[in-house]
Amino acid sequence: MMRTGRNTLPRVPARRRTLLALVLACGLAGAGATAAPNSFEDESGLSVAVQYPLILKILQFDRNLAARSGDEIVIAAVYQGRYRASTRVRDEVHRAAESSPGRVADLPVRVVDIDIEQTSLRDAIKSLGVDVVYVAPLRAMDIASITAVTRELGVATVTGVEDYVHEGISVGLGVRQEKPCVLVNLDASKAEGVDFSSRLLSLAQLVK
Repeated sequence: MMRTGRNTLPRVPARRRTLLALVLACGLAGAGATAAPNSFEDESGLSVAVQYPLILKILQFDRNLAARSGDEIVIAAVYQGRYRASTRVRDEVHRAAESSPGRVADLPVRVVDIDIEQTSLRDAIKSLGVDVVYVAPLRAMDIASITAVTRELGVATVTGVEDYVHEGISVGLGVRQEKPCVLVNLDASKAEGVDFSSRLLSLAQLVK
C-alpha cells in the first residue's frame, strides 16, 4: 500500500487523470468555459476554444478510434462557405487546433475543411482520410444527409450545436448552469462504429 504524508498526493494513472480533467471540464469549469451568446447567428453553446480540447479528451474514450485511424487523427470541420456563422466556427476550429494541437490515442491531430455545399461529403471524407467530422452550424441543411454518410464510412461526428445531437450526431457539447456538458447520442455513436467506454458514458448526458 502506498503511504502518503500530509503534503504528499498519491499518483494518479494517466487515463484516470484524463477522466478527472473531463469531469472538471464538465462540472467545475473555470473562467475559460463560458457560454457563447445564443442567437440565430451563433448556435453553438460554447466557444470553440473551449470545445476543441474537450473534443480531444472525449475521443480518448472511443476504444475503436485507433483501430479505425492511420498514423494520425484527421478532424474535418464541415461547414457552409456561404453562411457567415458556419465559416466563423470553421476558422475558430483552426485557431483552436493551432493553439492547442494535442494528441489522441498518442496520435497527432490534423484539421481539414469540407464545404458541404461545394463538394461531396463522401468523396471528401475518403480523399482526406477523415476520422472525425466536426459539424459547424448549418443553415437549411438536413443533418440526416450527413449522418447517412458518416455511418456508412464509420466516421465519428461531434458538434457544438445541441439540437444536432438529437438529430443524429454522436457527440455534442452544450451548457448546463453556465458550465460545459457532454451529450452523447448512444444509438448514433454505435451506428458510426464508435465504442465509448462506460467511464465517459457515466459522465455524459445520454440523448435519444
